[in-house]
Amino acid sequence: MKPLGRGGVGDLDREVEELILGKRRIREVRVRPINTEEVINRELSKFAKSWASRCAEPLQDYCRNVLMRLSRYFTQDSIASLLNEALSRGLSIEAVVIMLSQCNLIYCDDGLIRNYLDTGRVDINQLLQTLQSQGITMSRRN
Repeated sequence: MKPLGRGGVGDLDREVEELILGKRRIREVRVRPINTEEVINRELSKFAKSWASRCAEPLQDYCRNVLMRLSRYFTQDSIASLLNEALSRGLSIEAVVIMLSQCNLIYCDDGLIRNYLDTGRVDINQLLQTLQSQGITMSRRN
């Protein structure tokens, strides 16, 4: 607030009017509600995109879609923990994502993933079959 001028009551009235106008402006501003679904989707998309960029080029879109779906069921931290563990052991995150693609809210067999992380071995035919069941075709090099 400005200090009152020497004019006396006239200046006081002007100060009160400015204060009231200020309150009206504040009241008139309408707060838009945050669309939480939009914020969540943006956050999930950022998470999935950052991990999918580490996948091999032909599987990046597939990995992004799987990670987006999984992020709706499981926490991003738990997914990132599995993927970080695979990276730290020098394993393929694509294999982990393919195995995770079989998970949903009701059923998730993490035994295959744990076995892969512990031994570094995975049945490539099973991975290819999983991809094929989801409409992704890839050829196997010998």
